[in-house]
This record gives sequence, C-alpha cells and structure tokens, in this order.
Amino acid sequence: MKTRIRENEIYTILHNSEDNVFELRFKDTSNMSWETFQDEMLEQTRLAAKYKPEAFFLDTKNFDFGIGPEMQTWIDEEIFPKFSANGLRKYAYLVSDEFISQLSIEQLMAEGNAEKQFITKYFNTEEEAFAWLKKA
Repeated sequence: MKTRIRENEIYTILHNSEDNVFELRFKDTSNMSWETFQDEMLEQTRLAAKYKPEAFFLDTKNFDFGIGPEMQTWIDEEIFPKFSANGLRKYAYLVSDEFISQLSIEQLMAEGNAEKQFITKYFNTEEEAFAWLKKA
C-alpha cells in the first residue's frame, strides 16, 4: 500500500509499506533556494525516523537544482548519517535529463559517506529501478 506522507510544490513522497520504500517524485525545483532544499532534506530525515524505509526511489526527471560542493558536504555530514541510522540502505535514481543536476547527484552519491553507507544505482525506467529495489 502506498501512502502520501509529504507533498508540496517541490515534490511528493509516498511510503510503499509493502516494500518499505520511500518514493520521492520531484515536481519543480527551478526556483528552489538552498534554504528550502536544506529544510526539506531535514524533513525527509524526520520522515525516515518515523517510517524507517529500507530504500529510497527518487524520480529526478524534473530535478533542476545543482548541488554544489558545500551542499554536498552538508548532506554527507548531516543527512546521510541520519538516513543510515534509520535503516536506509539503497538508493534508486530515475535519471534527470538535466546534465548539471544529474552530475551533482552522482557526485554526491559517489563521494564521502554515501559511498560507504548506501548501495546506489541509476536507471532509465521506473520498472528497472523497482525491480532492483525488490531484490535482497
């Protein structure tokens, strides 16, 4: 069963309780500020503490926000440890068509704590992503 647990102008998060997966679908990030991004990441850690998802599916097709080095460091030091502590182990990304945004996501996940704490893969279709997430 999928339950909508957060929705705003930037994204929607569903919790798939059957597979224990968060599904985050970006809507419009073109005017998002760093402060808003930071606040939303902190809210996601609170949701992770409540629901304890094992995996995160992120549809980044509409993600148009570059994550700079300072932001990457903050996420790596402040956000990823909280996700990991609450049982998150896998990230599946539906890739963005926006090159800079996709590159910043891949850099974030390939460096620092993310690489040590999570298994991350990138997909062109949702079907591939969810099939991979369901594997043990």
